[in-house]
Amino acid sequence: MLAAYISSSDARVACAMPEEEHIAYIQRAMVELHGPIADEMWTGNYDRHCWDNDQHHAGSWAVPIVPQQQLYLPAYWQTEFNTVFIGEHTAYTHSWIFSALESSVRGSVQMLLDLGMVDEAKQVTRTWMARWINLWDVLRSNFEGS
Repeated sequence: MLAAYISSSDARVACAMPEEEHIAYIQRAMVELHGPIADEMWTGNYDRHCWDNDQHHAGSWAVPIVPQQQLYLPAYWQTEFNTVFIGEHTAYTHSWIFSALESSVRGSVQMLLDLGMVDEAKQVTRTWMARWINLWDVLRSNFEGS
């Protein structure tokens, strides 16, 4: 399972908890969200990383706020010196696993287009940007199933 990030004062509070208490809190939240199956499937394996306590990091992640987003997002999407910037912080929706995936697809397509590989860029977009989902089929099957 991929876990969520916690930032700011919430992260400090969570990292201040004894590790066992923090993991128990997360497990209770999983049960509340997913039901008893979360207890049944719990293996006891986990990895906790508190960025505030990590000597090699100065923060948890980049999160451009509104004025920064307006200033920097257009630049993130420009190739500079043969460099393409990707990462969840370069997406409009920060701090989500999907944002990292979307950003990597965008960066790959950007690079392919810069190299003149238009057909390959189209294929990456068709494969990875959920173009294979036919919303009409989903809606029709839900309607027919009810």
